[in-house]
Amino acid sequence: MDSDNEEKDTIEDITQKRTRSFTIKNLNSTIVISLSILTAGLMIAGAIVFNGKLLTNIQSGSNSSSSGASTTSSTVNLSQFESNIVSLAGSLGMNESKFKTCYDKNTYNSEIQAEITAGNNLGVSGTPTVLIGMINSKNNTVTGRIVTGAVPLTVFTPLIDNYVKYGSTNGYSNQYVSTTDLTVTLPSRVTGNSNSKVAFVEYGDFECPYCEQLYQQVIPSIMDSYVNNGKIQFAFSDFPLTSIHPYALSAAIGGECAQEQGKFWEYYNNVYGSDYNKLFNS
Repeated sequence: MDSDNEEKDTIEDITQKRTRSFTIKNLNSTIVISLSILTAGLMIAGAIVFNGKLLTNIQSGSNSSSSGASTTSSTVNLSQFESNIVSLAGSLGMNESKFKTCYDKNTYNSEIQAEITAGNNLGVSGTPTVLIGMINSKNNTVTGRIVTGAVPLTVFTPLIDNYVKYGSTNGYSNQYVSTTDLTVTLPSRVTGNSNSKVAFVEYGDFECPYCEQLYQQVIPSIMDSYVNNGKIQFAFSDFPLTSIHPYALSAAIGGECAQEQGKFWEYYNNVYGSDYNKLFNS
C-alpha cells in the first residue's frame, strides 16, 4: 500500500508538473502575445497622437446640441461665464444692459445656425479652419483653398502672396492645404480693404484652444502684413463645436451681440486674446 501510494503520488506529481509546465508555457505565450499587441497598440496610438498634433492641431467635434464629452479646459459654470461675458462687453465700451438683453434673448441664433450650415456644406469638421481665396464681387463669394488647423504662419503666407500677386495658388501646395478649389459666401463680419479681391475666412469656435493658438501665433501677423495695409479682407464665421465645448454657442451669441453694437472685432481680439482664460477659466 505504501508502495502504491508512493506510485500514485508520483503520477500525480508528474501530472501536476506537466500541467504547471503547460500552463506556464501558455501563460508565457499569452504574455508575449499580449505585450506584442500592447506594443503595437501603443505605436499606433502614438502615431495617431503625433500625426494628429503635427498635421492638424485642430479640434474636432459636432455642432449638435446632443450631449458629448467636453474637451474644454473651462473651469467656470454657466452663471460665471455669462457674468464674465457681460463684464467683457462693458470693458469694451458696449452698453451692458443692451448686450445682456441681446444675449438673453438669443437674438442671433438663426444667423449662427446659418453660418454653421455654410461651414458644414464646405466640409468643415473642426476648428480652426481657414479658406483663402479670390472674392467674386458679383455674387459675394470666395473661391479658394482650405487650410486646416493651427498651423504655422509659413503655411499661410505663400498662399496669400500668390492670390494677391497672381489671383491663384500659382501651383503652391502644402500638406495642410486642400488640393481643390471650394466656394463659400463671404461672411458678413469682415474687416480690411473692401476693394481687395483676396479674402481670409476663418471658421472658428471661441472656446477652441487651437483657435486661440492660431490667434496668438498667426492672426496678428496676418493683420499687420495683409489686412491693415489693404491687401486682403479678413472675415470670421462662427462654427461652435457644441458637442465638446459647453460655452461655444454662448460665446458665438456674444459675438453677434457685440456686432450689433459695432464692437465685434474688439470682442474677437479680446476673447481670443487677453480675456480667453478669464472667460473660460475664472
